[in-house]
Amino acid sequence: VSPPPDPYLPKDMPPVAYEPWTSLRKRDDVAKINPAFPYGPLPADFQLKVRQHYYSAMTYTDAMVGEVLAELDALGLSNRTIVTLIGDHGWALGEHTEWAKFNIFEVGTRVPMLVRIPGITDTNKGS
Repeated sequence: VSPPPDPYLPKDMPPVAYEPWTSLRKRDDVAKINPAFPYGPLPADFQLKVRQHYYSAMTYTDAMVGEVLAELDALGLSNRTIVTLIGDHGWALGEHTEWAKFNIFEVGTRVPMLVRIPGITDTNKGS
């Protein structure tokens, strides 16, 4: 697991653009660290643990989606089932010192949407 790619606050950021991850600060493990409010950094080892746990959850979710798609194949439904996955923007994971969901940086405004339509989105399958 790597550290955040851009862990620094933008130099000219207006204070209103920053959310000091108040919800995260309520967790027992974060409260024990007691980072300075509002911009206090989390210790580097703790940052890596948070990122590792988040990626672990995403890996598990990916595996569950794989099981659903495999079951569609096993039931012979893949060729007539449209699959759509929509998520939210997830957590900032330390980008710009943000550790929550409530921010207006680009990392917090992109939302994934994946669509599989039989015969349309799978035309290059196997190539």
